[in-house]
Amino acid sequence: MPDLRKLLDLPAYERAPAELRRRRSFEAVTSFVRGLADQQPLLLVVDDLHLAGASTLELLHFLLRRLAGDRVLVAATVRAEEGAEALSTLADTGRVLELGPLPAEAVAELARRFGVAGLAGPVLERARGHTLFTVEALRAAAEAGQDQAGIPASLRDAVLARARRAGPEVESLLRAAVVAGAAVDLEVVAALLELPVEVAAARAERALAARLLVEDEAGTGYELANDLVREVLYQTSPRPTRVTRHRRLAGMLADRPEAAAGHAAAAGNWAAAATAWMAAAANAAGSYANRDAERLLDRAVGAAARAGDPALEAGARLDRGRVLVALGGYQAAFADQERALALAVEHGLEELEAAALEQLGWTAYYHRDSAAASELRPQVQELAERAVAARRAGPTARLLAARMRHAEGDLAGARAAFDTVLGEPDPATQTAGQAYLGLLLEHGDRFAEARAVLDRSIDACRAAGLFRPMLTSCFAATLACANLGDLRGALDRLALLERMLAEVEDRFYHARAATAGSWLWRELGDLGRARALADQAVDLLGPATIGTHPGLHAQLALAETALVAGDDAEAAALLERAGGQLGRPFGYRWRVELRHAELASRLDPPAAEGLLQLARAYGSTKYQALALARLGRRPEAAELAGACGSDYLLAQVAPPAQARAATERIAAGLPAALRPSFLENGYLARAVPRKDS
Repeated sequence: MPDLRKLLDLPAYERAPAELRRRRSFEAVTSFVRGLADQQPLLLVVDDLHLAGASTLELLHFLLRRLAGDRVLVAATVRAEEGAEALSTLADTGRVLELGPLPAEAVAELARRFGVAGLAGPVLERARGHTLFTVEALRAAAEAGQDQAGIPASLRDAVLARARRAGPEVESLLRAAVVAGAAVDLEVVAALLELPVEVAAARAERALAARLLVEDEAGTGYELANDLVREVLYQTSPRPTRVTRHRRLAGMLADRPEAAAGHAAAAGNWAAAATAWMAAAANAAGSYANRDAERLLDRAVGAAARAGDPALEAGARLDRGRVLVALGGYQAAFADQERALALAVEHGLEELEAAALEQLGWTAYYHRDSAAASELRPQVQELAERAVAARRAGPTARLLAARMRHAEGDLAGARAAFDTVLGEPDPATQTAGQAYLGLLLEHGDRFAEARAVLDRSIDACRAAGLFRPMLTSCFAATLACANLGDLRGALDRLALLERMLAEVEDRFYHARAATAGSWLWRELGDLGRARALADQAVDLLGPATIGTHPGLHAQLALAETALVAGDDAEAAALLERAGGQLGRPFGYRWRVELRHAELASRLDPPAAEGLLQLARAYGSTKYQALALARLGRRPEAAELAGACGSDYLLAQVAPPAQARAATERIAAGLPAALRPSFLENGYLARAVPRKDS
């Protein structure tokens, strides 16, 4: 409703990630419709739903679910033979009313109204109740003045006769219009025919009088009277003329790439069609309409192959691979990227070869959280290093290598790689690098530095519209704040993460948020909530991810909740089950090993010796301090905790007086409503001895 902006004093638009913009659009449309329905019952009609993209169908699904209790009726028409996607998407929110062929009495009534009642039987036999064919046949017969049993030899001849009766100028306009599309954009058609717009408008009015054009529903333009008119006029125009017009339209509509692609394809210019479909897909992906982007890239890949252009096909496949990764279709993404790599190698396309290697590495990296991807792990590091070594490697290849080293526990190597990325001039690469560096600092127990870097990264990602790095920043900032003892800050950053995740379906990040929440609420003394969140994380991930980094962390969250609740038997069983999965390789295994060993040492304090050795091997100050405390070496543990600047760690490992002071500082930073539960029921407060020993 763009006119509303002229009437309302609206604030300046603030850019947000594409997923949030899309969700806000859906909410805005819903609020607008609800406002109308509050005034009086509302009917919303959507015609030709089979022509809608995935985003339109998702919006309707959203509307129908949100407005279930409002005085709104949504009625949509769809061609059964073309509407499978629409019917599937809306199956759980609406009713399907099948409209069959016109019965004999309806055809008879139509024939009577057209003044050719005697033709009802023959038309029913020829058209078999098909509404469009029936009406067109009866109209053609009536306009031709027929009053006996025959009908025009074919509907094709009937349409052509009507067009010719309108005059050669109108027919010329219509033949140009049907090449341009079903909706008649008079400015485009006028430019195509090299006519003044007013002349084209006058001819369109004559076509309207002949019922070959109709006004569109908005009353602001024209459209062909029906598909039959368009198809007949299009097919009976000379092919060379059609091709020439399609080529011109492809150039004229360059700012509307999906339309331009259709015209380029109709003209047989497959390279131009592929390029335009890729541009349209980029626009769709930028709005997080990834299903639409995938559909457009399917066409782009096919067009590039028909063009015989290996560079164009490789580029289209890489674009489709990125969209498939966003949709979770990792195996299909691998197939596209491997084919792109083969094309690049075969034809000596060095830049595309580097891009394909990098995309394969990123796909394998993101696929790491699936147990089914374990066999890919040996290839991931190789792909990352090959991507960096490629002659035309870009900065994001080094970013991939840094993340892979981080996942393997090589924090020094990862930091060196991140430092090279942060010096790049590309703002998006720098912003993403900052997010992943913040996570590295958090995992390296440099909590205060991590919090500062991650808070800057959250702002930068929001400004740049980088969604996945922003998720990483919010999640890692939650961990950094909690490890410092800033539980209020951790809750605030977790709330931001949860608001972002409410806009998308990403079960791995939803599970990570639930696991982090379980930790926070254990410390705050709400064990019931902590247990529910840990169960939620396990359920979200499912059995297929039991042997992965997020899956095992979810299980360990359950084990820790059982320990704090005093159920050592359940905790021991959960730890044993998780320990059985540590023998296989997976990304960030070192993080799971440390946490598993720390929880095991709570059940068996002498096992802290093994934790100490493991923590030293991985260079973890936090877990060394926890191990030393379990071994009775609290002054040494406190010194390490102090070096981390962590009150949370001091409260667990320091001598009693020092631990109590740290606990009190943590409590003082909490909202007043949360302090009593923290001090009475929280794990930290209960773990601190009441007096020095």
